[in-house]
Amino acid sequence: GAEAAEAMAQQMGIVDDPALLAYIESIGRRMLPFAPKRSFDYTFHIVNQSAPNAFALPGGYIYVSRGLLTLVNSEDELACVLGHEITHAAERHSASRQEYNARLNPLSVGFMRAGKLAAYGRNQESDADRGGQIIAAKAGWDPKGMATFMQDVDAMDRLTVGWSRLPG
Repeated sequence: GAEAAEAMAQQMGIVDDPALLAYIESIGRRMLPFAPKRSFDYTFHIVNQSAPNAFALPGGYIYVSRGLLTLVNSEDELACVLGHEITHAAERHSASRQEYNARLNPLSVGFMRAGKLAAYGRNQESDADRGGQIIAAKAGWDPKGMATFMQDVDAMDRLTVGWSRLPG
């Protein structure tokens, strides 16, 4: 995770705004007592990306993009997104996906499908949605923030791409 975090900082760039980062960290840290216990410490970062995005790297590295921060309309929404990424890290979804991919024969998969296998599975995404809402709610935020945020993402996709990319 540390190596990937360093590469991420070089590739995407990290937003240097101490006040904004302190705000993101305060939300994330308020949820950590309710997350599954892990041996790593969580760190929160803002990447310099205009697209709305959030992701977690192994070892508790949690990222949100500046584009995501412009799309969220409430602290409830932001808390649910951060909770979603905390859940990915706590449940070691990246590590399990890497292990799964390592067992596949790349020649039997097909080149186009190989890229999709690196992404989280649908069950992992559902688990992270549910886990994020649970820990956000336990920390005092409205878990419906995830639904309203996803509606915003869907509306933005419909405007920019022309259709929804969210699964039904």
